[in-house]
Amino acid sequence: AEKAPAAAKADPADKAKEDELKAQIESAKAEIAEHDAKSAAMKQPKSHKTALACYKKKQIPVVAGANPDMAVEQIQELMTDNFEKLGAAEKRPYDDEAEADLLRYQTACEEHKAKKDAALKLKADTKRKLDRLEKELKDERARTKEARAAATAANKAATAANKAAKEEKAASKKEKDAEKVAKAEQKVARAEKAAAKKAAKEAKGGKKEAVAEG
Repeated sequence: AEKAPAAAKADPADKAKEDELKAQIESAKAEIAEHDAKSAAMKQPKSHKTALACYKKKQIPVVAGANPDMAVEQIQELMTDNFEKLGAAEKRPYDDEAEADLLRYQTACEEHKAKKDAALKLKADTKRKLDRLEKELKDERARTKEARAAATAANKAATAANKAAKEEKAASKKEKDAEKVAKAEQKVARAEKAAAKKAAKEAKGGKKEAVAEG
């Protein structure tokens, strides 16, 4: 019988592969966290200004300086009233400024959305990578477990085969020993029979001599 193999142990190559997959999984998780951090850091573009806001920004030093004792709320109301009294030509510079700022805002929103979408895509790609790596690790562990179980079963089978071979060898030896004993007994029996036959023959011969002398 073949010698039983050593007890099933973890294959260094399997452990190395598992460790590599674990490292890649941790790296993917770190990437996802980084994508989340970058997305959270992306601030929404500053809202665009209206024509009134453009007017107030330019006029507040003038109005506040002319009315030092007036409360802030009153100054705001006064500027709103003054703006409403302006004609279309007078409002045009502020309307143009507001339109330019609206364009700035729209462009900034588009850029922000593009960056946000790109970050989300990178995160989704990394998440798919993470899912694949976790599945690979799960499959690798299942394969390793199955391989170890097979090795353990092979060890048990080899051990049983060795035991059966030893028992067979012992039985064969016992049988041969019994045959040797039987042959030895037969030899002794034949020797005893020959000796008895010889003794009987000698006794018969002696009897005949005695009769002849008598």
